[in-house]
Amino acid sequence: MAGKPNFTGVRIDGSDVIVDGASPEDAKDKDTGVVDLLGVAVFLSQGEHTAVGAAKPDEAWVATLEGEANNFSKGQASVTGVEVRKENSTITTWSQKVQIT
Repeated sequence: MAGKPNFTGVRIDGSDVIVDGASPEDAKDKDTGVVDLLGVAVFLSQGEHTAVGAAKPDEAWVATLEGEANNFSKGQASVTGVEVRKENSTITTWSQKVQIT
């Protein structure tokens, strides 16, 4: 794996919280265009509350935490991700501090 996945933004959108992210360039086979991801799970925490969501696997992905906007506010939060790949049964976990906008 050439790089690691990362979160590119977190925002409140109506009643939902949207978590945007990206997987490394090697997530998609350059010859076949097939994405090697089985899934991406997202855990967003702020204060005492944690919400869990999943993203459709792609190089750039979005996890919608439905109905969670009332449980979060703009400001700093922690987000953890779990990316599962088919090839070599690889599982990558990572955490980042983010600003909810």
